[in-house]
Amino acid sequence: MGENKDNYDREIGMKKWKVAIASIAVLGGCASGLSANIDMPISTGISAMQFNSVASQYMRRPTFVSVQHYPSGEEVMTIERDDYGVRDKYGAEATSRIWFDRSGAKVIADATNKYFEWETQASEAGDIFAKDIAKTKSIKGGAVQVGFASGSGSQHYLTLEFCALGACLADSALFFDRAGAEALKEVLTDFAEGKIKAENVSSKYN
Repeated sequence: MGENKDNYDREIGMKKWKVAIASIAVLGGCASGLSANIDMPISTGISAMQFNSVASQYMRRPTFVSVQHYPSGEEVMTIERDDYGVRDKYGAEATSRIWFDRSGAKVIADATNKYFEWETQASEAGDIFAKDIAKTKSIKGGAVQVGFASGSGSQHYLTLEFCALGACLADSALFFDRAGAEALKEVLTDFAEGKIKAENVSSKYN
């Protein structure tokens, strides 16, 4: 797994110089005019993983899912992973998140099928590789890149990265093992089909 992690890091290393610029663009875009009038947290079985350099393995982190409803009528799902409670170089509390609308949710859900296919094949063959699967629009002109990344010959992950200005934020990629990808697909499918909607649940409690 360590060898593949090094290979994966080298593969994305050439674009890391763009990450700081992309991060600023993402933060600026999210703050410029998008204001949800309903933000509903969703209870799910989704648990994104992050590489722990101390343990030298991918580990599950607290993961939060919510749906935001905007005045335009658009609904956006957010998946956010708690990144060990550290702070980034800008002083902000470190979290990794992605955003997408219903059409984006369908693209990602469909892409999990390719991940499941490759995961089975790679596990049987003991192959190790990293490869993009699909990309869909996010908010404010960004995109979500769906990919496949091996941790070892028997451990393979579905990855989600937020991309902006031609660079994907590889350091903030969300990783899902097969069980996590199955839970992710279920939630994304429900959202894409309109079965999960933002509503003011607190209004029921008087």
